[in-house]
Amino acid sequence: MPPIDNAWEPFWKISGLIGQSLFALRFLVQWYHSEKARRSVIPLSFWYISVAAGWILLLYSIYRLDPVFIIGFVINFLIYLRNLDLVYRSRSRTQQRRFWLIAATLLAGVGAYAVFGPKAAMVRTHERLLLWYLWGLAGQACFNLRFPLQWLYSEARGESAVPPVFWYLSMVGSVMLLSYAIFRMDVVFIIGQSFGFIVYIRNIKLLRQPA
Repeated sequence: MPPIDNAWEPFWKISGLIGQSLFALRFLVQWYHSEKARRSVIPLSFWYISVAAGWILLLYSIYRLDPVFIIGFVINFLIYLRNLDLVYRSRSRTQQRRFWLIAATLLAGVGAYAVFGPKAAMVRTHERLLLWYLWGLAGQACFNLRFPLQWLYSEARGESAVPPVFWYLSMVGSVMLLSYAIFRMDVVFIIGQSFGFIVYIRNIKLLRQPA
């Protein structure tokens, strides 16, 4: 669906591209640290960059009135915050928890309004578009399942960590969301979903090599 006010389109396009650039940067940073460690690892900077990019792309998704990406970014943002909380807890910095809780609550409110508010209710529901929305939501569910699994894995270990299935779900979900973004002709999300393949494949390769 096109945004309501096209006068803001250049601003939001640039903002969306900045957000996707940050998302790409986080995996470049993760890739660098993994190559250095000769195993798949997630550095602390990955979560900080994810938080910054998540805010920008959530706002872009709200502007685009796209429920598929709004839901995805809300869920992921909360998990990014929880991972930072786990890192700080392990470093005896539990005073950060209150800030993350407030930020998460505010974000959830913004996301809920965007999804259920009057503007989001304007989404067209003719058959072809509805099928693509369902496809996109399925891709988003697959793509976002990786972070709840990562969250549970981290809670079980008592530290921020990433299970191998994270990278396999990344591959499958990314393919589905890329096709959805192409249908929507949204260059911001096309670029974002295209970039991750190389990093996902490399992490899978690192996981398979002997420790």
